[in-house]
Amino acid sequence: NILHGDANSSLGSLSNILRRSHKPLYIMIDEYDRFANKLMFEKPELYSSAVAGSSGHPHSSPLRSFLETVKEISPARSFITGITSISLADASGANIFQSISVNDKFGSMVGFAETDVRRGLSVVLGGDDSAQLESAVELMRELFNGYRFPGVREDKALFNPQQCLFFLQKLVEDETGMLRNLLVDDKWKNMPVSELLDDVLDKNSMPSDNVFRVLGRSPISKADITCLAAGDVHCKPSSLDTSYRLREMLDPPDAAGSEEKLLSRSRAFMFAHGMVTLGSTDSDGKRRLVVPNKIAGTVYFKHLKSAIGLRDHDINSLFDAPSPEKIQSFFQKIGDVMETQHD
Repeated sequence: NILHGDANSSLGSLSNILRRSHKPLYIMIDEYDRFANKLMFEKPELYSSAVAGSSGHPHSSPLRSFLETVKEISPARSFITGITSISLADASGANIFQSISVNDKFGSMVGFAETDVRRGLSVVLGGDDSAQLESAVELMRELFNGYRFPGVREDKALFNPQQCLFFLQKLVEDETGMLRNLLVDDKWKNMPVSELLDDVLDKNSMPSDNVFRVLGRSPISKADITCLAAGDVHCKPSSLDTSYRLREMLDPPDAAGSEEKLLSRSRAFMFAHGMVTLGSTDSDGKRRLVVPNKIAGTVYFKHLKSAIGLRDHDINSLFDAPSPEKIQSFFQKIGDVMETQHD
């Protein structure tokens, strides 16, 4: 009994049929929060109705209604992927799901190892020019490597799969040989960063300006980013799976004693969007949080420039001679702009 206008009812009917047949049901949902991430920043009033719904009415929003349906059809297994857990927290009805985002057993599953990258490059480039392959590996290591999740060894940082696949596809489609030529004698190393990014970066997988607007609402987040740039931020990996709601990011409380919670939410938010990753472990056992790589940092600052209209001079000065003082001034200007927009 498939009802094309009622997905939840159809799912329930399918579950009943499988139950009577003694067959298992496995529900897989990819990018469950794709629509929600767009709504939460651009049209928060629609986000509230589409995700959170009304208190006491589990079927008052599409996402909440679907999650309630998944809860009701038993036995069933489900696997859901998304960027953050915000929408799950806001939708309620998701208390049956277990987050494995920071589970040590699964950390190495969400990125490419260098052996994977080399295997892909050897297929695309062929095995005749080892120097070209090594140049490509070094380029990809600088651009797309540096990601460490719980369970990933510090000396085995992962590559961003989306960016790697995009780059390999560009090599496959490189009919003029322009991109391959950059690998000859490491010519890419002499290119301006902006030109190199235009040639090899998948911009669709980068965080949107809205991510930075959210961080700009919290003075604690801005101060934390300043410390991040200086390299002296520590955290417990388990705190990166902190559960939080949208309103707690957009309108962080000012109550005394809430700083630690705000920091955990801010860092979990940045970690989920790929802005930071786990770094080295200090002698006292504390783990650092770091920006994954230089290119990631460059792109994030360019997004900030686009989002709030910073001058080229502000960006260039920061990169030519970075310092905690310049970074503090940089984010102070962001805060001033965002406060004016909010008012």
